[in-house]
Amino acid sequence: MPLDDYTIKSYAEKFGSEICCSIVKNMTYLEHVHRSYEILCLLKGQIETEVQGHRFTLNKGDLLFIANGAVHSYASPFESLSLLAAFSPQDAQQFTTILQQSGRQFCYLPAAEINGSLDMAVQGVADGIRNNASRVSLVAYINLILAQVVAGLDKQPVSQSRKNTALDDVLMYISDILPNSIAADDVASHTGVSRFQISRLFSQYIGTNLSTYCALMHINAARRMLVQTNLPISEIYQRCGYANSRSFDRDFVRFSGQTPREYRVQETPGGFTNYGTPFVRDLLLRKWGLLESE
Repeated sequence: MPLDDYTIKSYAEKFGSEICCSIVKNMTYLEHVHRSYEILCLLKGQIETEVQGHRFTLNKGDLLFIANGAVHSYASPFESLSLLAAFSPQDAQQFTTILQQSGRQFCYLPAAEINGSLDMAVQGVADGIRNNASRVSLVAYINLILAQVVAGLDKQPVSQSRKNTALDDVLMYISDILPNSIAADDVASHTGVSRFQISRLFSQYIGTNLSTYCALMHINAARRMLVQTNLPISEIYQRCGYANSRSFDRDFVRFSGQTPREYRVQETPGGFTNYGTPFVRDLLLRKWGLLESE
């Protein structure tokens, strides 16, 4: 891919809108699920990922498409840079039926299989981020990418389903109400999964408890807002479910290694949302057998 020099400004038409495109540093994210489609193209470095129980190592130039409802996670062992686009299935109506009929929830395209037109479309999204392109322009390039994704579906694993439907329901509920505050009793009552079962599922499959998981999701939402908006920090922590700055600062430093103000000063000039979280990275790498247990 011809994208080697990056002073690309992060772009989001509006936080919480149905389309969000950005350049992401050190993509590291625990298992999560959402109702949008997602495209990730690796620009630099390497990312380990798991989608619906299938493991991949993404290298420079590789592209991954993830359908709505697919549980996925990322870990950057080293410094990485990615183009990330999350958008509504309504923005890809001409492909949605094909994707649904295929029964596949993801598509991995290694760099060697990416042709010139797909390369041009990825470049178009990157340029759109840098130049604050219109929503229409970004959607057009995204649909060009999806055309190549659909063409590559027959090379993907046929079985892409999971058996942990209770956990998936919990993760989707959390995704739906973020960045608002999340209470265990609310999760249990809305999903029909008992608090005891939620605790067991998170311990067994996520590797941490519900409270820590929700705190991580809130901090990731705050990271996006710190870079992609001009909102004051006092409003950001309230939007992310925190009652006061002390608890927000504590969790932010715990997962990011710096205060919210330091993060904003460091990342805003480049426009990158930095998702680097050593705690999450090491947890996932150990789970996948890529890092020795302590």
